[in-house]
Amino acid sequence: MARKIDRSSGTTAPTLFKPERAGRPVTIELPEPAACARLEPQGGNQNQGPYSAFYRALGSLREEFHRIGRFDDANAKLDELCKLLVLKTLDARHPLPAGGSRLSIEYLQSVAERMHGSPSRLAAAMHTVFDDVGAQFPDEFGAFGPRRSLNIHTDDDEFARAILPLLDALPHIDDAHVGAWSFDSVNEAFGHFVQDSFRNRKEDAQYMTPPEVVSAMVEIVLNDIVQAPDFAGRSEPLLIGDPTCGVGSFLAAAYRHAAQIEVSGGRLSDRLQLFGQDKVERMARLAMVNLKIFARSDAHIRVGNSIMPPTSMEDVAGRFDAILTNPPFGATFDASELLAKATPNNLPTLFAMARSRSLPKALDSEYILLDRELAMLRPGGRLLMVVPDHVVSGSGFSEEFRLEIAKRYELVAVLDLPAETFAQAGTRTKTSVVYLRRPDKPGVRSRTHVFMATAEDLGFRVVSRAGASVKRMIGTNDMPLITAGYATFSSASAESADVVCLSAQPSIAAVSSSQLLNNRWTAGFYRTGRLAALQHLEKSLGPGASLLSLSDVVDIDPDSSERVLPNEDNRCISVLHVREDGSIDLAGVEIYRPTTACVRCKPGDVLVSKINPRIVRIAVVPATPWHVGCSPEFAVLRCRGDQFTPWSLALLLRSSVVQSQIRTLTSGTSSSHNRIKDRDLEVVKLPVPAPGTPAFKSLQTFATAYEKSLKDQYAAQQQIDECFRGTELLLGAAKTIG
Repeated sequence: MARKIDRSSGTTAPTLFKPERAGRPVTIELPEPAACARLEPQGGNQNQGPYSAFYRALGSLREEFHRIGRFDDANAKLDELCKLLVLKTLDARHPLPAGGSRLSIEYLQSVAERMHGSPSRLAAAMHTVFDDVGAQFPDEFGAFGPRRSLNIHTDDDEFARAILPLLDALPHIDDAHVGAWSFDSVNEAFGHFVQDSFRNRKEDAQYMTPPEVVSAMVEIVLNDIVQAPDFAGRSEPLLIGDPTCGVGSFLAAAYRHAAQIEVSGGRLSDRLQLFGQDKVERMARLAMVNLKIFARSDAHIRVGNSIMPPTSMEDVAGRFDAILTNPPFGATFDASELLAKATPNNLPTLFAMARSRSLPKALDSEYILLDRELAMLRPGGRLLMVVPDHVVSGSGFSEEFRLEIAKRYELVAVLDLPAETFAQAGTRTKTSVVYLRRPDKPGVRSRTHVFMATAEDLGFRVVSRAGASVKRMIGTNDMPLITAGYATFSSASAESADVVCLSAQPSIAAVSSSQLLNNRWTAGFYRTGRLAALQHLEKSLGPGASLLSLSDVVDIDPDSSERVLPNEDNRCISVLHVREDGSIDLAGVEIYRPTTACVRCKPGDVLVSKINPRIVRIAVVPATPWHVGCSPEFAVLRCRGDQFTPWSLALLLRSSVVQSQIRTLTSGTSSSHNRIKDRDLEVVKLPVPAPGTPAFKSLQTFATAYEKSLKDQYAAQQQIDECFRGTELLLGAAKTIG
């Protein structure tokens, strides 16, 4: 059973932007709009060209594979496509002595006639060319393992003739890698052909991370490695790893980026050692192909389970300079079985939680891998990991886990990703990138602030085309702007305030580690829109006015322990009964019969919808003929003291400066199922006018008018309903008389 979390221990401040903390003001530094405006991308959308050409060719190849129908499944198609990409790449990298391409129709016809007796034998000629290239470059072809031949039938000349122009249309892989942005052809091909193959196998799930995100993560960590004080005097290689590597995208991108960074004695890529592992043999094989041929790097790729110890990674444990990964989410493991096989050195956080009896019986794979991979870092090592939303924002075990992690490691950055990130793989789960660092010395932080960024757009949309989910290059990729913001953050010696705005769009802020809200790591909590609203409130307060947290003026869910079942004497208000103007559909409430119990509420309580707060559903409970309850999806607010009436509170809650706070304090699995939790609602700030001031009197006037208008509306609706009912009775009586 999980123990209760002590939130008074001083680990974090219980509220954000409290007027006084530790004897000094908590400040927010927001530059003027011109200084905190949208960062401008350099050179436009560099990935537009490679993507467009690549996807057009992939779509046509997919149709050809489907037409001939000789490949058993999507994996077989992917294998064949990878071999063709390798052939094209090596052909371009090592052209014929006389010039020209081995994949041109003229060259293949000459091979077909010379070796197979007829220029029409194109499929057989492709086999010959593939085998010849493999013989010339055995080291590169060794990445295929024992499967080193094409699977195209040697007599399928129609198919060979159809795919030749498509192969010609594919971008030259080496050319696509020019610049910092990494075009990962294997990753993109995997997403195009094999996105559904692992849908029901969580433990082996393969959700390829988009290159837009991969490149940003790699650029951030390499920047920090090179800027570290001990880098210049270091002689041993840098070990970069991904224990759940998939097709090796992170490792390939790390090598490509490092190849562009000049350091003393050469390039950073010359000092890298790359290590990858995946449980699925096909993934490990594709990773080797990706690294050896497309990234042109040497890497150690193993087949193995990185979750259940002992694993094949023991020889590199404690040595990694950086781990970049997107592990499988949601696969559950028995905690007692896991700890029986592991050691405190493998899983220090989970063992510590087991000792305090705060470990559940089943553990999700993301927590196991986060703990395991942090333990594999050397002192000063860094982990950047894609995680689902509950890891950064969840309560209960998730919060306990974060608190335990914070005792051992330094939270450097959190990047919230848009719902579109993994849409090609069939999920719009809300995810974030968490960046943690193992301190050089226990308990010593390298920075006082945490980098918090929210990406709204990755520069693409996922659409369905010919039965496949493909990316269309639409919008602007925020990730280069975020990496630029991180470079500014990492180069600053110290921040001038507890919360500092670095960019308005995309939203980027530096937040003091002591100001993390309610032990949450959600970057969206620090969106600059919310910070601007708070700053506006602080600046616009009149004489004697104060800025108070919602918990200072209301009780939240005061009757939460009392449940109501709808019957003749009781009714229940659902979220859908609250209209946009704040009125309640009482006729709908009267006939509503939910199957589950509701939460008790009373006339004068203010209901605030906690689900999808971007849709404003705020209402004051009116007097009714019945006792009422409400859906648990509401927070029930009961005014305390005489600072507010329910109606003035409802007006303030609906205001833009308060709504901008509420919208950014949400968390959840996706954009359509997010919600604000009671603990986060408590810290929403309200401007409280001083009694007797013009502002106080004006708010009272508006509240009185709002109350009267809604009461008149309820009365008018009741009269309308009585007219309807009366007419029905009249017609019924007339029918009887007739």
